[in-house]
Amino acid sequence: MLRSVLLVLLIALCGISVSAETPFQALSDILDLEASLKAVSTDPALIEELRDNQRLVLFTGTIAARKIINGDEADFIGELELIDGEWHGTSAVSMYKSYLRLEGPRYYGTIPERRSRRQDPREIETNTRYLVIGEVIDLRREDRGVFPVINVMFLRRI
Repeated sequence: MLRSVLLVLLIALCGISVSAETPFQALSDILDLEASLKAVSTDPALIEELRDNQRLVLFTGTIAARKIINGDEADFIGELELIDGEWHGTSAVSMYKSYLRLEGPRYYGTIPERRSRRQDPREIETNTRYLVIGEVIDLRREDRGVFPVINVMFLRRI
């Protein structure tokens, strides 16, 4: 299923590149390559711009938390917390975060409702690094800042 998302992106890129644009320009029209998790976590205006322009982002980070919002297979909605950080010297660290929204039956079973002795091969594990491509659909205000909510189109363990 994830391969079909990549295939759709590839077809879209090929269709766009048929025009006089360069392939890189076509890619940068749909995917904001400057929007890192750090940049988005520190600039609420950038989150709003990405949301308003419906541009895709590509992030990497570690899954810190996960929860099921709607556990029905047909209308499944789950949420992951993606974090990353950077050290400042040896005594301080900055943390960057976004929320990943998983919608649809293809994500059913990726977040277990309870612990099991046998792990489902589709399970998205916490404390594991992932690459995500998605669209910024919202921003979430919390005590520690404003964080993007990403509608996931592609998610892969790295």
